[in-house]
Amino acid sequence: MLKPENFNGFCSDLLEEINRHKWIMSENQHQDVGFEAAFRDWIETESQKWLATKLQSLNTAPVKTGVKVVKNSTKAKPVKKVKKKTETT
Repeated sequence: MLKPENFNGFCSDLLEEINRHKWIMSENQHQDVGFEAAFRDWIETESQKWLATKLQSLNTAPVKTGVKVVKNSTKAKPVKKVKKKTETT
């Protein structure tokens, strides 16, 4: 699920991907294909794969909550706090 705090980054990444697709299409056709044509083609050919990858990365991104996220695991493990031993003389 896309959280509001991730929305701006998500939109800028989306535009970057579409512009990258536009550049590749334009290079292949030896002419500027335009944003609309690139956007339509990207929606048809790339969007599902990109969206799935992007949402997965947003959902598995580590959150600073005192919980250690183990990669490739759906369960988080609490971080153990180790007490420092102090020497007394």
